[in-house]
Amino acid sequence: MEYQVIPVKRFDEVIEHLRQNFFADEPLNKAVNLCKRGEGHKYLEEHSLKTLEANLSVMAVSDANEIAGVVLNGILCPGDLQTAKKKLQTKDDEKYRKIFQLLYDHNLQTDIFEYFKIDKAFDMSILSVDEKFRGKGIAKHLVENSECLAKKHGFKLLKADATGVFSQKIFKSAGFEVLHELYYNKYVDNDNEIILPIAGVAINYIVCSGDLENARDQLHTINDENYRNILKLLYDYNIEANIFEHFKVDAFFELHMLSVDAKFRGEGIAKHLVNDTENLAKKDGFKLLKADATGLFSQKIFKSAGFEVLREVLYNEYVDNNNKPIFPVPPPHTKMQLVCKRLD
Repeated sequence: MEYQVIPVKRFDEVIEHLRQNFFADEPLNKAVNLCKRGEGHKYLEEHSLKTLEANLSVMAVSDANEIAGVVLNGILCPGDLQTAKKKLQTKDDEKYRKIFQLLYDHNLQTDIFEYFKIDKAFDMSILSVDEKFRGKGIAKHLVENSECLAKKHGFKLLKADATGVFSQKIFKSAGFEVLHELYYNKYVDNDNEIILPIAGVAINYIVCSGDLENARDQLHTINDENYRNILKLLYDYNIEANIFEHFKVDAFFELHMLSVDAKFRGEGIAKHLVNDTENLAKKDGFKLLKADATGLFSQKIFKSAGFEVLREVLYNEYVDNNNKPIFPVPPPHTKMQLVCKRLD
């Protein structure tokens, strides 16, 4: 994989990449159903092209010369956000206005120029990886290359808006600090209705042989004892299950987190998220889909989706040296199950 500054001659390819990936996948765009995969969007494309013109954006290019991922970087100066917010009222797409109203308001909560004593910032506005190249560390390398580029051009600050869990994890691992955050369920209109409702998410990983052991070996670096205990349980019982040997695979697709907003529950959203995850895993050539079902509700969903229980742990039997349950989980949640589904 080669990483390089995006040249003008490939701007059209970048826009097509965004149509197929970021425009449809980005959480805020998805929340308001801004556009369908493969479709263009006038204002998103204008915003992207304007950012590309700064000649600070980076792309990951495969051996076959495909664009595997991009990070669109621009220059942010004092007053730019206020100007952009005023121009937003001229846009005739209400959904687009909602998204960027949030982004501008969120950014204007803190004056980064005053806070960091700078007169410009390197703004990472879009981070996108083609779905068929995900799970290979491309996003991480795009961020690292952007940081090097920013330093080369004399910037003292990198800034980004992380709107989803994936980008938040990537920026955290790259050493970014959280300056301001906003919970979507608290961003409401005058009638106290959520403006950008995200109904539910399924967060997925690719797990390879040795990953769990490596992760367990790093547990000692985590200061939070409660968090360490949770991860230790997860790693221990996954490793003991010996998934790779049991199913004769060298990697599997893990449905890591499944969550539905309380106000949207009972509408079958979790079931659809699991089905979509299964289809994505099949599309990427995986033979096994795995999940840790820690509660009764997720266990029912996975059972109805055809998952088999490979291993389970009763919470009241997972005890410390004093024979006290480490996780006194309230009913009706009595056990954790490691569930799998063959995708042959």
